[in-house]
Amino acid sequence: LRRELYGQRSERTRRLIEQLELELEELVTSATEDQLAAAAAASAAYRSGGVDQVITVVPTDRIYLCCGATDMRRGINSLARMVQQVLALNPHTGAIFCFRGRKGHIIKILAHDDQGFCLFTKRLTDGCFAWPTTRDQVAVSLAKGSR
Repeated sequence: LRRELYGQRSERTRRLIEQLELELEELVTSATEDQLAAAAAASAAYRSGGVDQVITVVPTDRIYLCCGATDMRRGINSLARMVQQVLALNPHTGAIFCFRGRKGHIIKILAHDDQGFCLFTKRLTDGCFAWPTTRDQVAVSLAKGSR
């Protein structure tokens, strides 16, 4: 009785897994086709000059390394608030603010252009970022004339 019961269940499970694999394959295929079509349309629009750049990085000579550990769960709003309250700087001036996590393998870069904020994240698979050490949350300026 047990063999018949387990045999039926395993057969049912096998068919269900095969069905799910087929559905997953169809989803991946349709998503890939949609992505290729969208990329081709965006490329054609960009070549024709009909689309402005979506993300711009404003060149600046004001780069601040925020020393100390930063919680990498923070987003744009809380990092901008941290720049205002803790560092006493204005995040809307076009300067670039760099934050490093406690373990040192993730940095977040906050920048503001004419359109709004951009938040970039970089995570290293091996090693960690070299960073000034201090226990307090202070900003080190990397401006050309700040040496």
